[in-house]
Amino acid sequence: MWHFDYSIPTVIVEVFVIILFFMRKRLPIRLSREFVVLIGVDLLATLLDYASSLMDDCWQDYTMPELTIVNGLFFLLFIGRSFTFYKFTAILCGEWRRSPGMRLFTMYLPMAALGVMVIASPFTGWIFTVTETGYASGPFYPIIDLQFLYTCAMMALLLFRAKKRFPELRRTTGWICVSLLVTGVIVRMAVPTEITINMFCLLAIMLIFFGYLNPGSFLDSELEVFNAAG
Repeated sequence: MWHFDYSIPTVIVEVFVIILFFMRKRLPIRLSREFVVLIGVDLLATLLDYASSLMDDCWQDYTMPELTIVNGLFFLLFIGRSFTFYKFTAILCGEWRRSPGMRLFTMYLPMAALGVMVIASPFTGWIFTVTETGYASGPFYPIIDLQFLYTCAMMALLLFRAKKRFPELRRTTGWICVSLLVTGVIVRMAVPTEITINMFCLLAIMLIFFGYLNPGSFLDSELEVFNAAG
């Protein structure tokens, strides 16, 4: 039985942030475009998290294929959400275009391998399984959370490497975002029946929105041209 105490407020606030983002004047930079991807993937993951949990609670009302598809899509988006946070951080730190070959081994291959495990789960039960008695987690389910923590560690590495190019305040904002995500995953692992990870991801997104997507952050106040951050 999952608890949804934070569900509706999280979705409402996230929709409000999306509306606020598109209503505000924003600069046509890659960081803004990547933020759209980030918040879009996060909202979809949040909605599927709630949908899959509700369906798993009322599994008698749904067919096994329906439960399998919705849970599988959620896990794939959960993996994708962590990657969008990583990509945003890499672009923010100016590291995205560097070492693409290394990223293949450190990010793409582990993410792809976990995605294959999710897709194969209806047949193997690795991550989850759906039977006549409903949904159940598989023996390798914890890898989902460990992958998110690994991605957070890679984000922290990016922030550390960018310390010479990044003002202290902007790096502090990044560290707080990573801390929020790590805390959310730890709470998810400690209390799996409480759906709180989406709230922590939303807090990180709000911090990104107000800390990094302010047009004034990318313009020189005297010359009114892009500064190093933009």
